[in-house]
Amino acid sequence: MPSMNMDELYEARRKFTLDQWMDLLLRSIGMEPVNLDKRAKWHLIARMLPFVENNYNVCELRPRGTGKSHVYKECSPNSLLVSGGQTTVGNLFYNMASRQIGLVGMWDVVAFDEVAGIRFKEKDWRNGIF
Repeated sequence: MPSMNMDELYEARRKFTLDQWMDLLLRSIGMEPVNLDKRAKWHLIARMLPFVENNYNVCELRPRGTGKSHVYKECSPNSLLVSGGQTTVGNLFYNMASRQIGLVGMWDVVAFDEVAGIRFKEKDWRNGIF
């Protein structure tokens, strides 16, 4: 958040134990940590890494309905969830025809959901653009 006082946040963080801080982070994304074991907590925390690390790529392969995309769709106004369908390299990175920056340049986090349904135009692959 642009108006957040980070020094205040750092000072407040010191008052929590690691377990308390993890529980607070998990509750902030709508997860109730009471019934989760330590491994599950770390797994859910790892889903938030793209929000705090630049150029961080992650691929999570799990069955449908297991909450993979929840964080990216519901928890931040700075992330975009691309769900299936067709997209282009120009749409993602830079469209030379319209001279517009693509989604990756406009959003802090771009996540793809149901990647089996995403199609890139064959021409983009053949020309080595992507």
